Amino acid sequence: MTRSLVLSSALPILILAACGSNSNPPGTGTGTLTRVDVDNDIDVATTWSATNVYVIPNGASVYVNAGLTIQAGTVVKLGADSEFAVQPGGQINATGTALDPIVFTSLKDDAAGGDTNGDGAFSSPGMGDWNRIVVAGNQSTFSYCQFLYGNYGLQLSAKNLTVSNDVFYSNTTGLVASQGGYTGISITNNTFYANTNPVVVNSNYAVDSTNVFHYLVAGQTYTNTFQAIQVDGDIDTTTTWSNIEVAYTFNATGGTTDIDAALTLAPGVVVKFGQGDNWLLNPGSTVNGFETAVFTSLKDDFWLGDSNGDGSATTPGAGDWNGIADIRTPGPTLYLDGTNVYYAVY
Repeated sequence: MTRSLVLSSALPILILAACGSNSNPPGTGTGTLTRVDVDNDIDVATTWSATNVYVIPNGASVYVNAGLTIQAGTVVKLGADSEFAVQPGGQINATGTALDPIVFTSLKDDAAGGDTNGDGAFSSPGMGDWNRIVVAGNQSTFSYCQFLYGNYGLQLSAKNLTVSNDVFYSNTTGLVASQGGYTGISITNNTFYANTNPVVVNSNYAVDSTNVFHYLVAGQTYTNTFQAIQVDGDIDTTTTWSNIEVAYTFNATGGTTDIDAALTLAPGVVVKFGQGDNWLLNPGSTVNGFETAVFTSLKDDFWLGDSNGDGSATTPGAGDWNGIADIRTPGPTLYLDGTNVYYAVY
């Protein structure tokens, strides 16, 4: 049985080979490392090595204005309300390996790099312990990394970014790429579990079928509170949605999403809408895959699970969302032959 999580300290953090490409367990360190506090911005080309644990102290904001290379196996810990920000002129190359991932985690996390905050067992890590890693610099890479216990694990707002083979665990929101207009964002082969919101992205960004939203151990499947890919914004570039483990959701924004380009829905894709949401197919747009897709209410847990994170507190009903309108010319051009449409006004 799949279940959504309310995170507890009893949640196992074990090997992920069963559910994702990153096979090293979250929080795995290499013993006690030398603590290096990062109090100043990074303004010249810099390399961080796995012989140290790098700490961004409580409340600090560290800005990366140059190239930063983070070697495989390096541990970076962030204190309460701290953030790590890659500026437009900066770049991060954080490339780990399956056996030696790069870990971004809480200062309270003794499992990675030892008791860095020196309080023994007095504190333990938890969701939202640190603020975020935000990337506004182009051409950064996060590969074989682990993002643990953040508010926003990783927030993207730049071009040509690679997020691959990463683990997002116990974050309030794992991955955010909600701003539109950026090209070359690649999100592949990542594992999301025990987050509240695993992914929030602009509608034009593909979170494809290589990304997984569960973790299986000892016969138990762990998922996320909101078991969904939350999407936002109009579709104005050629886009393909292919993930069929979780639904793509529009979360009760009460607005119109304009389809202005070509959207392809892989067989089995589920799209869920909140109160007042609707799609408007404008002239020049196409939608491929209508005949095998499901369009339904955000409250509908039958299709790909609990996407609104409320367990069984709500049930779907007629009029939960507005519907799909086609204003392409000449005349009505949208024929839903075999399409599943549930709980809409029209």
